[in-house]
Amino acid sequence: MTSAAPSLAIVTDAAANPADLLDSAATAIGFASSIEQAFSKTGSNGQAVVVPAIDGFAAGSPTIADPALVEHLIDLLYDLGAKSVVLGTTEGSDALWAENRDVFMRADLLGYRYVTPAGRDYDIVDLSDDAEDSPFAADSALAGIPLSTTWREAALRVVFAANRTDAADGYALALHTLLSVLPGRDKESLYVRQRDPGAVVHALLSATPVDVAFIDAVVSSHGHGGSARPLSIETRTIVAANDPRVADQAGALKMGLDPQVSRLWYAPPASDETRTSGSLLPYEGWINVTPAARDAVRRRQKDAALDRSVGPLLQQVDTSLFPLRNEANARLNEWLSSFLSMEDIASGRETFAFLEMVLAQLAEARSAWQIMFAKDAIAHKPAALNVSPHDIDEAEWPKVAPAIASQRALLNGCTADAEGLRWRMVDGAVLFDCIRRYPVSLDAFAAAVPIHRTIQFMNDYIGGEAVTVASDDSGRVTRQLERNLYLPQPNFTALLGGDVIDVTKIETVSYGTDRQAMAWQTLFSANDSALADDGMVEFAEVGEDTVVTIFARQHFRQPPLVEAFDLTLLPDLHAWLITDAYRRFASRTFANLEAVLEGRDVRIGKPAAEVDIDEPLPIDGLLTLAERLRDELPDDWIEGLRGRFDWNRSDQPVPDRVDADGFQHFKPTARQKAPVSDRPVLRPWLLDDVSRALAAELGRHG
Repeated sequence: MTSAAPSLAIVTDAAANPADLLDSAATAIGFASSIEQAFSKTGSNGQAVVVPAIDGFAAGSPTIADPALVEHLIDLLYDLGAKSVVLGTTEGSDALWAENRDVFMRADLLGYRYVTPAGRDYDIVDLSDDAEDSPFAADSALAGIPLSTTWREAALRVVFAANRTDAADGYALALHTLLSVLPGRDKESLYVRQRDPGAVVHALLSATPVDVAFIDAVVSSHGHGGSARPLSIETRTIVAANDPRVADQAGALKMGLDPQVSRLWYAPPASDETRTSGSLLPYEGWINVTPAARDAVRRRQKDAALDRSVGPLLQQVDTSLFPLRNEANARLNEWLSSFLSMEDIASGRETFAFLEMVLAQLAEARSAWQIMFAKDAIAHKPAALNVSPHDIDEAEWPKVAPAIASQRALLNGCTADAEGLRWRMVDGAVLFDCIRRYPVSLDAFAAAVPIHRTIQFMNDYIGGEAVTVASDDSGRVTRQLERNLYLPQPNFTALLGGDVIDVTKIETVSYGTDRQAMAWQTLFSANDSALADDGMVEFAEVGEDTVVTIFARQHFRQPPLVEAFDLTLLPDLHAWLITDAYRRFASRTFANLEAVLEGRDVRIGKPAAEVDIDEPLPIDGLLTLAERLRDELPDDWIEGLRGRFDWNRSDQPVPDRVDADGFQHFKPTARQKAPVSDRPVLRPWLLDDVSRALAAELGRHG
């Protein structure tokens, strides 16, 4: 949508009525002409859909768009020719732990009246109710995700955000509010943990562009705790733009932040025609979440179970409107509130940052334990391909296989060990190859183990996506782009902060009568975990058998603590570590290929799926266990246990004397044992049941 008026307006007036601020901002961006264009399009249904920030936990909270302002906007839309206006949003993951969080009850309790000041009726809709077909491209981050028909078919799409800081992303403005049009309750898992949030926003805006974005900054929410612990501040501003990215850019700058601190951010296209009215001078007295706290929150959020458990404890809630479902959560929330008060700025900042760092360490310790000892508890990590086939020059494809062949030639002169492994260091990277023979024909082996999927069968593969770019006449993949995620390598680096290996690759596959081969080269690493992860795999027919050869050139970044020690100064130890790591990789990868050949699933971890609204949180399971213990244990068991450790009991012996050095001396007395019938008893079968229940609880939320 184009307009001769400025695309961005920042209207600030300490004395103006909020509705007048909104009118001025709308006028400055040419709102009337934008609506006229939208409603005059062929096939327009004349309906405007407004998505407001409506995820707060108290009426009048600065973390939501003011309902009165939103209703004023609805009147403005009707005045400008809208046939109908609806407010749309979806249910969030907070419905897992708080009452009254469905779309309609939440809107009612936060102040929406379903009728405007001018007497116009409007509807509030749950945009997940009619989320059916997916409008997203096959190579998009949201491929296959359904989207609301109401949102897709709207003549005009408007986002109305609140002006607020965010504990994980620094700020939560129009792009953050836009995520609420997507279906699924556990949006943190679906669109942040499992996908690149910036790519999600890009896909959503590409499929359904937003026509206008407003940010309600009349009364804003700032402070070190983000939206979880909001602090109100009067900023008397409305931001409006014809692009939500432009609105967010201005909103972040007004907070004194670089827009790219948010994971949702991606820059709008540069345009010489873009003009700005109003000041980008930061708000006076504004307080942002500290970088250290932001980093800690993101690290903590990687653990889905911990993140869902912490949410109800840290969130400031008006429990008269939104009671917590769990009494333990309610009590812990109340107790923590006294420590996390944001009114004392210095104390609140330090306490919040410290708590988040502790939680981040707990999340990382738990993740490291799973990587080392409980890989089946790890969730798969869907990661959409982050490069388009159109970005790859046609001349690059034929270069891949020869480049890998020349790299492998550098292993000439190396002697394979007893397990068929040989390796050497070149330019800081490890070059290695390994061979295994399978007593099955090439045709049978290749039919069971498609060569273009070999990387997905390798040791410690945890997720990713492959997209076919070209196929031969038989439908076999010949060109492919692939994103691979692996557990930290070697696994023990997870104990020292090692990150998931995330590499995007270009791949080519060739097929012959007695040989098949796939070669791959690194394009980039999204998290900078790998400088190189190139390689090839070959299936060759030898007699009646199939020989599989794997070659790779790998150069992974290590945690700072590992890199601080130059292991090349200890060549024997360095060689032993590399040999051991690649022997493990080879033996487990070849075992995986054998399992695939036999029809077994070799994926580690468990499928990443959205949490169902009825699935209890970890604390619910532990409370159920506690109630069972209370019902099963003898009534006097706790008192008996307390008595054993109560050093202030009246039957404690009195010292005979106290010497000059302060030591107490007692006369020996005969010790009487309590009758067996009086001792608290833990029944063996109960201990077994408790162990099983704890193991099941930890495994279910692993």
